[in-house]
Amino acid sequence: MRHGWGSGVPRYRSTADPTLGSWTAALPAGDASMRPASGNSCGASLAECSRAHNFSFLETATPGTWIYVAKSSAGFGQSGRGTQVGTLGGGWSAQVDHGGSGGLTGCCGHSTATTMLDQGGSVLFLRSTSGGENTYYRRSTDGGLSWGPLINAYAPDLAGLTTSAPVGLFVPAYGRELVWYAGWGGAESAARVLPLWTASHTYADTGTIRLFGSAGGDLPQPNTAPVVDLGPDIQVRAREAFAFTGVFTDPDPGDSWTGTVDFGDGGPAEALAIRDHAFTVTHTYAAAGTYVLTARIMDAAGAVGTDSLTVTVTQTRAPLIFVPGFGGSQLVATATRSRTITTSEGTSKQVSYSAGELIWLNEFRVGQTLIDPEFFDVLRFNDDGTPPAPNDFATNGELNRLGYPDVEATLREAGYVRDQTYFLFTYDFRFGAETWVQQLDDLVIRALVTNPGAPGVDIVAHSMGTLVTRAYLTNGIHAGNVRAAVLMGGPLLGTLQGSKAALAGQCLWKKGPICVLREQTSQYILRTLPGGLELGVSEAWYDLFRGQDREHPVAYVDRTLRSGPASSGNDYAALREAELARAAGAVALFQAEAFHEDDLGSSRDRASAPSPK
Repeated sequence: MRHGWGSGVPRYRSTADPTLGSWTAALPAGDASMRPASGNSCGASLAECSRAHNFSFLETATPGTWIYVAKSSAGFGQSGRGTQVGTLGGGWSAQVDHGGSGGLTGCCGHSTATTMLDQGGSVLFLRSTSGGENTYYRRSTDGGLSWGPLINAYAPDLAGLTTSAPVGLFVPAYGRELVWYAGWGGAESAARVLPLWTASHTYADTGTIRLFGSAGGDLPQPNTAPVVDLGPDIQVRAREAFAFTGVFTDPDPGDSWTGTVDFGDGGPAEALAIRDHAFTVTHTYAAAGTYVLTARIMDAAGAVGTDSLTVTVTQTRAPLIFVPGFGGSQLVATATRSRTITTSEGTSKQVSYSAGELIWLNEFRVGQTLIDPEFFDVLRFNDDGTPPAPNDFATNGELNRLGYPDVEATLREAGYVRDQTYFLFTYDFRFGAETWVQQLDDLVIRALVTNPGAPGVDIVAHSMGTLVTRAYLTNGIHAGNVRAAVLMGGPLLGTLQGSKAALAGQCLWKKGPICVLREQTSQYILRTLPGGLELGVSEAWYDLFRGQDREHPVAYVDRTLRSGPASSGNDYAALREAELARAAGAVALFQAEAFHEDDLGSSRDRASAPSPK
């Protein structure tokens, strides 16, 4: 670079000759947007001093963009300096005035101003005061368009010295920026090399050489980069959050650190919360694969330590479907209607409900049954085991919270997420179990689509839900995708309590000693429901259980209801006879018997079943 005398606009030459023997013709460095170059009023030092202060250039971290240092309007004797940003031969930004001369000391001219790049690509503006009393810098993180505050190297005044300009550079071996400074005058000389400072330093005289800092204590010492340790490679599952702790060491005293982690899955790096040389990483990978996780720790001097580990992400665990038992699904009204029903007492009653109203199990309605015990007769089917037309009730997809208060909380604690990794299969439990095969098949497909690559679907079922699951495993089109089925309390051969409910009713809800949903009402409803009658004992019960122990008694039979002397009272025929005599719907009972037909396999298999011991 050189000054274009007469025009006031700097000119430049360039060369690709490594010997510097040949150069291009001089070209204007810019246009009228550049401030004219001029030197200090240097007094007795005259021209050489003045020319030293004319101007300087620095290419920023962005190739082709330059910083131009020239005079500004500030300072005694026009020794103020400012910066502009632009391109060689092009336009330049407005000048930022950095002051000078009396701006700090109240007299005299400051040293030549210069610029440098730090290790992060920021631009530093460097200058010293007239007598060596101070050296200062300002930092720009946007390539010279704006600048941070002025930072002094040291506070105490020194003896007056004539100083040259400070020169800055980044030295990789030290992992930090250094400022070189020299001065002379009188009987003393001063020389220093110091790291870029963050606060004022003291100084000490050592003969004719002046070292700034505590007896040279601010001379640069090699900075040690942090050593990061993430530990061994890990394996996690897709769509499940994981956490682990990384640590690092750094022997440099008084250091501070910042850090980031890149999970290698295309997302942005995240800041680390560092505490006591440790940090905790949490993340969820969306898909299976192999990812490289990298943590980066940087100390206050800009030295960086990194460590990486390989994260093997396996397919998500199988999604889970929970199938509740009889009465475990909420039923809501699908229409607003007033109906006249026949109660268990043989009277007529007007019942009203609104669309969307929770019917089963509505605690307010339960409370009303203390006064009006017949409201839930609206859930009764016709005597032939078919629902009244129209059927105004359907599940709303939620569990009866009185029957299953903790299921969802337990699943969430185990890491499952509703409608992502666990699903509720609710159904109108009044119908037979086989009614719901197609709907359960649809939910299995939905669970697999929501969890691509899953090894299958797990089903957990309770009570009547085990009959629904059994029907699905037998007849479901996609039942082969069920990886595991857990059947809890499954009445696969029916239950004694189910038979009793059809014969005499069950108290379905108690408050203290009071039966809120009384036996008479429950028997009136349950004896018409295929889903209810499927809970009664099947013929296969008698093939296995003949009262041989207390755990497997003969099914309950009200002997007074036997129709003839041929009935022994302790076989299935007697039980069926009793159920029909108590007005169990023949169609509903037939559906229940059809479901249980293969309780022990085919009829032939059942005939050859071993006798219980």
